[in-house]
Amino acid sequence: METPEIKKRTGISPIWILPVIAVLIGGWLIYTGYRDAGIEIRVHFNSAEGITPGKTKVMFKGIPFGEVRDIAVDPSLESVSLIIEMDKKVKNGLVEDLKLWIVRPEFSAGKIKALGTVLSGSYIEVQRGVSKIPAREFTGLSEPPPIPASMAGLRIRLTAEKLGSIQRDSQIYFKNIIIGSVQGYELQNDDTIMIDAFIKPEYSQLVTTETRFWNSSGVTFSGGLSGFKVHMESMATLIYGGISMYTPDSRLQSPLAEDEHLFVLYDDFDAAEYGITITLNMPSTMGLKVGSKVVYRGFEAGTVTHFTFAKDFDKDNDFNVIAHILLDPQADFIMKKGTKFWVVQPQFSLTKMENLGGLLKGSQISFQPGKGEFSNDFNVMEPPNREEILRPGQSYTLMTRDFSSLYTGAPVLYRKLQVGEVTAYDLNQDGNGILATIFIEKKYTHLLTTASRFYDVSGISVEGSLSGISLRTNSLMSIVAGGVAFFNPADGEPPEENYQYVLYESYKRALEIDKTKVVIRFSRPNGLKKGAEIRYQGISVGEVQKVSFGPGMTSIIAEALIDRDSETLFREDTLAWLVTPEFSLSRVEGLDTVIFGPYITLAPGKGSSSFDITALDGHPANLKGMSGLNIILETDRLGSLKRGSPVYFRQVKIGQVTGYELSQNSQKVRVYTNIKKPYDALVRENTRFWNASGIKVDASLFAGVKIDTESLEAIIGGGVSMATPEAEEAMGGPVSDDHHFVLHEDAKENWLQWNPAIELVQKRE
Repeated sequence: METPEIKKRTGISPIWILPVIAVLIGGWLIYTGYRDAGIEIRVHFNSAEGITPGKTKVMFKGIPFGEVRDIAVDPSLESVSLIIEMDKKVKNGLVEDLKLWIVRPEFSAGKIKALGTVLSGSYIEVQRGVSKIPAREFTGLSEPPPIPASMAGLRIRLTAEKLGSIQRDSQIYFKNIIIGSVQGYELQNDDTIMIDAFIKPEYSQLVTTETRFWNSSGVTFSGGLSGFKVHMESMATLIYGGISMYTPDSRLQSPLAEDEHLFVLYDDFDAAEYGITITLNMPSTMGLKVGSKVVYRGFEAGTVTHFTFAKDFDKDNDFNVIAHILLDPQADFIMKKGTKFWVVQPQFSLTKMENLGGLLKGSQISFQPGKGEFSNDFNVMEPPNREEILRPGQSYTLMTRDFSSLYTGAPVLYRKLQVGEVTAYDLNQDGNGILATIFIEKKYTHLLTTASRFYDVSGISVEGSLSGISLRTNSLMSIVAGGVAFFNPADGEPPEENYQYVLYESYKRALEIDKTKVVIRFSRPNGLKKGAEIRYQGISVGEVQKVSFGPGMTSIIAEALIDRDSETLFREDTLAWLVTPEFSLSRVEGLDTVIFGPYITLAPGKGSSSFDITALDGHPANLKGMSGLNIILETDRLGSLKRGSPVYFRQVKIGQVTGYELSQNSQKVRVYTNIKKPYDALVRENTRFWNASGIKVDASLFAGVKIDTESLEAIIGGGVSMATPEAEEAMGGPVSDDHHFVLHEDAKENWLQWNPAIELVQKRE
């Protein structure tokens, strides 16, 4: 047996390679585990509702960088702890002032928030801190924190008596543009509410120390009998509240507001419009109430906000009433010791009427600016004489028969704008009328001329008839309290001081002085009533003012007013008749009179002027004065011809029948016919006319049936046809008005073959 040879190996055995690799892999895993491991933090919340371990994320600007790993109840049983693993990359952001809150879906009448979390679930939002001290345990917030101070923008504070519909995230508006939002609010020790608000950096220059903020939630109504005012900022503020702001024009140059500047949040727009507080001492409220206006020259300069009492040291055991007034900043010029305030109250008695507008608006405060040192506390005084408070202007006189709407202080209106007022009134010398003095402000005196007309605007003026209703009114105050107005129907000269005008009872009566009175007599009424129009060629030229019986009650007399420029229509031989509805198979006339009633129409004559005419019983048979050629056709019988029946030439309508009557000996019927221009040139001395009414049928055994008619209109309502010979000498010369022709029953065959060449020339009138 051979002896084995034993050799000693040198180096490491290959079998150790695997353990080494395993050690290296394990080491790498330990390193990467340490390197990539998250940072565990603990956050305490009042509730973990909606939080799910392994699912709920921690988000920053929409990017997840953490996840809830576990939930535990705190030992105190007052809160819960969320164990959260944060991404190691945000290690430097885990500082003591880091803020975290849970974002859940929120539904309310005013808003919907985090709607996406309904499907994805709640998440935790963070707001980074500015501290450098690291932290791993935090207290979560129950709601989002305000915008951090590090973010650009303006942070202001608003103090309010009540919160109203304002809530967190309510928008702040300027001219309906969102410029900021409410960040939070809290109740103060004095029961007021402090609101923190944020203005976006691009809009911070809009806010000055004199900017006014008001609660623009919902709709604000204010007013009374004198009028209503409705204010709504936007639909958004109507639903979930909002704050609006503006800076008065007189305060646009005020310094810009800085962070933490304190503003007052006014209850509404009206309260925000005024901003300067003054007080007015008076023995009683004198008819004033909260909301009473301070008025200067017709403009609202302030409003009474509330009343308080103060002891009158000049009188034992007596107190004064103090009216607190918010004044428009633009009226700060009145805050001088010499300014006089008085209360304007309505006065009504048998001998005196003043300030009747107060019956609608209530008592008001007026003032007369004065001079002197600054003052914001004043005493009420007796009203000054009217002459002391009127501005520069001129006085004029109105003459009227009755008291009408004349009282001291009654407005004088021009196009519904007050330009003056009544300052005095008294009986005239003979006692049968009233003279009133009116004052017109200087800037409006140019509106008055010697042609101006004044009228009463008290109450509501209603003028009506079957043809329509006219309603006129001016201001609501003039409806109840009265007033006068004027207009200028024509040019005139500037009036002198105290020029005298007539005061008419209404606008319509003031217009009627330009009209002429006419009388039209009828044999029977036929539905004629007051208000019926007088028309010429379809245009209204007048109106019936009165309808009465004539002597013996056998006739009807219509008294009417016509326009001055229509006087030439009324002559001794002018024809007038009443248009009433007429119905037949061929035509309908006067259809509008079914609704609006009959009207009078005219055919002017050429005689001398007359404003007392007798009307016809109906449409005239021979209507003269019509343009074109007016001829007379004589026939044995009328047939189906009627007024309006057409006249044809080659089946083209060239005229119409205007009327008919029996001849003087009753043997013929005269058919009055009008041929319109330029077709009057077709009518010559030898022109032939025949009756084209109905349908003519010619039948024979061998020739068959022949039907002849001019038109469907002629079939129903009758008609006339005409033909003129061809040769110049055969047709004869032109004819003039009232030329007589024979109206034949039928046309001869050769008439239908005539084909004259007659040039139609339209002559200009």
